[in-house]
Amino acid sequence: MAKDKFNFKTDLHLIASNDDLRPAMSLIYFKNDYCYATDAHVLIKQHISHHGIINPEHLNGKALHMRVFQLIKQKFNYAVATEEGIECKDEFHNKVLFNYAEMDQPEFVDRMEDVIPKGEAVEVGEIGINLSMLNRLRKAMIINNTGCKFKFHGINKCIVVSANGEDKQLGILMPVML
Repeated sequence: MAKDKFNFKTDLHLIASNDDLRPAMSLIYFKNDYCYATDAHVLIKQHISHHGIINPEHLNGKALHMRVFQLIKQKFNYAVATEEGIECKDEFHNKVLFNYAEMDQPEFVDRMEDVIPKGEAVEVGEIGINLSMLNRLRKAMIINNTGCKFKFHGINKCIVVSANGEDKQLGILMPVML
C-alpha cells in the first residue's frame, strides 16, 4: 500500500516561465489561500486545499521558484511550510529546508488577479488556441473525467478555463491572434 504524500499535488511549475528576462514569472506565488503561476500566455489560480502540504497558512505572501516547487513535488513525501521555508523529508527520512524566493515585485499577484475577467462571457464565432499551452494548463489543473468549461470574453481576449466539479481553481489561456 502506497503511503500518502503530504506535498504539492499539481504541476503548477509547468505554467511558470523559465525566461531569465522575466524572473517574476518564474515564481509560484501564494496569497490568501491560493497559488498563482503564469508565463504571460497561461495563468492558473488554484486553492491551496488542492495540495497536501502541512501548515499551508505559512505560505501566505511567499513564493517559490518553479524549479524548487518541481523538486519538492517530485522528490519528497513530506513537506511542511514554516516561516523560514519548506521543510521536506524523503522516503529515507533525509531532511532539507528550501527557502522562499526573494520577490522583487510583491504586487505581481495583484496584477495576475487583475487579468482574470470579472464580466460575463460573450459569443465568439472563431478563436485560435495554441494546443501546447492548453495541454500545459490541463496538466497543471485538477480535472475530473467530466471535462472543462471555457468562457470566452471576446475575439483575441483571454479564455477562462474551469474544471467541471472542481471548485477553487481556474486557468486563463491567451488565444492565438487570428
